[in-house]
Order: sequence, then structure tokens, then C-alpha cells
Amino acid sequence: MITPANLRSTFLFESLNDEQVAALIEHGEEVTFGVGDVLFEEGHPADFLWVFIEGRVQLFRRVEHEETMLFAMETPGQWGGGFRAWHQDSNYLATARGAQPGRMFKLPAPALSTLAHQWFPFGVHLIEGIFQTVRRLEALNREQEKLVALGRISSTLTHELNNPAAAATRAVESLDYNRHHMFESLTKLATHELKAAEFIALDAMRRDLEEVLPSNHDPLALADREDELTGWLEREGVEAFAEAFRSALATVEKRRSEVTS
Repeated sequence: MITPANLRSTFLFESLNDEQVAALIEHGEEVTFGVGDVLFEEGHPADFLWVFIEGRVQLFRRVEHEETMLFAMETPGQWGGGFRAWHQDSNYLATARGAQPGRMFKLPAPALSTLAHQWFPFGVHLIEGIFQTVRRLEALNREQEKLVALGRISSTLTHELNNPAAAATRAVESLDYNRHHMFESLTKLATHELKAAEFIALDAMRRDLEEVLPSNHDPLALADREDELTGWLEREGVEAFAEAFRSALATVEKRRSEVTS
């Protein structure tokens, strides 16, 4: 139970007379807490003035998705909340959680407002003016935090959009390269007056090659297949084309890797 001696032992109430201390005890109450107990929460209506008596209380504030400890109450007389004594739409600015078992004195905001106006009318006018200024600064700070968070989201979204866009650009460039290479090859074949039957045979060989080569092949396996193909060409007496086929296979593999990367 809170006694006059408990309140007078705090720097907050040490100058009050017996009648004033008795009025505080009449309107307020003692709250005991243990480790981890939440006394008040950030964003909730600041309906009570909380005065630290003994133990240890930590105050936390949430910034985006992280909770940060602001400070700890360890000195009798430290206080928090009660802001609705000065403005009806005020909320707690932090969350208070017990770090060591102890006691707090809790006074309703309406009683705080009534007693303060009776005892310190000039001081109340000063408090209300300062409080309105602090509220405006707090609102500006919250808006700034929201803008910073929005900027981070925008940056992340832009990065995520740029990645597939860059991949699409590389794919288009690769297709353009292959188109030019195909027309150059057709021009060379036409220059050598390739007959229709011979062209059909080459196209059949190309189709067979696509079936033999998997899309995700091992580079060493590919090298073995290239050696096998050029060896066959040499045995068949077409050594002049062996190196050309080897180069063509290397080009196809390079462009395929660029498209899939």
C-alpha cells in the first residue's frame, strides 16, 4: 500500500504538503509488477500518470519492425504517461515493462488535471503549451519515419523490377545476335550453291544434335561430344568443316548460357 512517506521519498512529490499528498493517495493506487509485466503500451490512451517507486522498469519504443529500449526507470519519482490530463487524444509514447519486481503509483489523468489546476494554475498553462509543441514535433517525426520506410520500399521494388527487366534485355540481345548469325550462315550456304537435298540433310543433323544435347549439360561432357563429332567428320573426309562445326557448337553453348543466366 502506498503511504505518504512513499510519495514524499520521490523528487516529484517531495515539496507537497500533507493535504496534497493525501489527495494523491485518495485518487491514485499502488500497482505491483514482476519481471516482464507490461504496465502501459505505446499507442494506447495515456489515461494514467505512472510514478516509479521501487524495482526497475524498462521503456521500449517500436521503430518499424524493431523494438528499441529507450531508458530504464530506477530512481523513485521518475514518471510516464498521464498526457490526457493536458489533451484528450494523447497516447503513451513508449511501452513500460518490468525488469525487476517493484511498485508504481498510478494516478488517473482526469484527477491529475483537476489537482494540477487547483494547485499550480500557472504551471498548468506552461505544461499545456509545451505539451502542444511536443505533440507537433512528435507528429512530424512520425511522418518522417513513414517517408523513410516508404523510400526503402520504393527502392526495393525498383531493384526487383530492374532484375527481370535486365534479364529480358539480355535475352532480346541474344536473340538479335542469333538472328544475324543465322542469316549469315544462310548466305554462306547460298554462296556455295547448296542443293535442297543437302540443306535438308544438314537440317536433319541439326535436329538430331538438339535431341542429343540436353539443356543443362556438363561442360566436360560437351567437350567430349565435340571431339566425337569432329573425329567423325575427319574420318568421313570432311576435315575442312570440322573446325567450323567445333566453333559453331561453342557459339551455340555461349549464347545459350547468356540467355539462361
